[in-house]
Amino acid sequence: MNKKKNIITFAAFLILMVGLGANDAMRGIFSTIFSTHFQLSTAELSQIVTVSYIGNLVFLAVGGFGVDLLGRRKAMLLYTFLWSAAMLLFATTDSYLLLLVGMFFAMGTSTLLNTNMNLITTGMFAAAPGFFVNFLFFIQGIGTSGSQSIIGNWATDISSWHTVAWGLLAIGAAAMVLFVLFPMPEVQEHKTEGKVSPKEIMGCPAFLPLVLILGLWNCVTDFWPAYWQALLFLEVMNWYDGLVIDKLWVGHSKFWQIPALAGLPYVQTWPQMLKKRLLLSLIWLAAAAPPA
Repeated sequence: MNKKKNIITFAAFLILMVGLGANDAMRGIFSTIFSTHFQLSTAELSQIVTVSYIGNLVFLAVGGFGVDLLGRRKAMLLYTFLWSAAMLLFATTDSYLLLLVGMFFAMGTSTLLNTNMNLITTGMFAAAPGFFVNFLFFIQGIGTSGSQSIIGNWATDISSWHTVAWGLLAIGAAAMVLFVLFPMPEVQEHKTEGKVSPKEIMGCPAFLPLVLILGLWNCVTDFWPAYWQALLFLEVMNWYDGLVIDKLWVGHSKFWQIPALAGLPYVQTWPQMLKKRLLLSLIWLAAAAPPA
C-alpha cells in the first residue's frame, strides 16, 4: 500500500513539475506582450523579474516554518493551492499591479514546491533518491523548454497569457486532487536534539565571511549567482572534509586514535564517503539549476 502511495504521489509531482517548468518560462515568453499591452518602460518590465526573485527569497525564508507547523503533506497542499491561486489571478485579471502580485506568489511558491518535492522524494525512494530527484527536474526541464517552443510560437497577445494561466491552473488543480484523494505517505525523518535557529546560523563562523565574499568582493547582486557561488564554496568544504580531514588525517593520524573504539570503524570507508558526496553533489547541482 505504501508503495502505491509513493507511485501516486510521485505521479502528482511529475504533473506539477510540468506546470512549474512552464511557469518559470512564462516571464520570458510573455515579456514583449506585457510591454506592449501594459505600455511598460524598461524599468517597469524589469520589476516583474525583481518581484519574482523577492518572492523566491521570502518563501524560501519562511516556507520551512510552514512545513514544521503543518507537516509536509499539508504544506505541499497549501503551497500548491497558493500557486494555483496565482494562476487564477493571472487568468482572470488584466492589471500590471496584480501581475506583480501574482508573480510574487507564483515564483515564490514554485521554488518552495521544488524544494519540498526534492526532500519528500528522497525520503520516499531511499534506495535511489538521486535518480528520482533528477528525473523530477528532467520533467521540469521538459515543461520549461516545451513551453518556450510551443507557447512562444503561438502566443500573440494578452489573451494567450490568460489561456496559458487557465491551463496551468488545471495542472495545479489536478495535483491537488491527487494530494487529497491519495495522501502522500509521511516521510520518516531523523529527529535532532533541538532545532537550529536563524540566530545560530548567522552565528556560524563561516556565515559572515561567506556573505562578505559574495556580496562585497565578488559584487554579486542577483540570487542565482549568489546561490551558485555559495554552493561552490560549500561543496569544496564538503569534499575537503571527506578527503583530507576524514580519510587522510583522522584515518591515518595517531592523534585521532581512540583507545575505547579500537577495532571499530568510526571513519567511513572510501566507497561510503565517495557515494555520499557524489550523490549529494548531484542533488544540489540539480536543485541549483536557475529558472529560465
